[in-house]
Amino acid sequence: MSGSEHGDAGVWFRELRTGLVEISARRGQEPALNAALHREFGLGLPVQGGGSEKDGVAALWMGPATTLIVASPERLHSLFRNIASSVAAVVDQSGGFVMLSIEGPSVIAVLAKSCRLDLLGQGFPKASVARTLMAQISVLLYRVGDVKFEIVVPATFIRSFTAFICSAGAEFGCITLPPVQRNRADD
Repeated sequence: MSGSEHGDAGVWFRELRTGLVEISARRGQEPALNAALHREFGLGLPVQGGGSEKDGVAALWMGPATTLIVASPERLHSLFRNIASSVAAVVDQSGGFVMLSIEGPSVIAVLAKSCRLDLLGQGFPKASVARTLMAQISVLLYRVGDVKFEIVVPATFIRSFTAFICSAGAEFGCITLPPVQRNRADD
């Protein structure tokens, strides 16, 4: 969406309804997990600090041998059936976390009010992923585009986090949009 669709707003955000599954490879099983993810989604384990997407499924780096898979709940059910417990621990995190989309011409200025990462420079380009603190809340930050981010926030802190975004974005004009189903393949 362009800024003109949102009047003079400098930033807008919304909840993205999606499934979230954390997968952690067992010791020495990264190659087997990588192969399983390729079979399921055509995606492998992301590189450190990165994310990749294909056909509406995202694989976001969370730490060594740990990946967050973001997709519709229907697409994620196969992970529980098709990845052996000897290869990886597969944990549904959909109820424990909320994914937000935040974008607009002032998004960097809004996020910079509490994010310690350099979002302006080349240190955090498109498809970068990082665990970081924002508004004193541990989040997973994913850069989708030049002025678009997706943020995974613990569900217990979502009200505080969205209140922070509204407050931080007030000087630029901040709009809260209704929730939508996440489907990056259609963006």
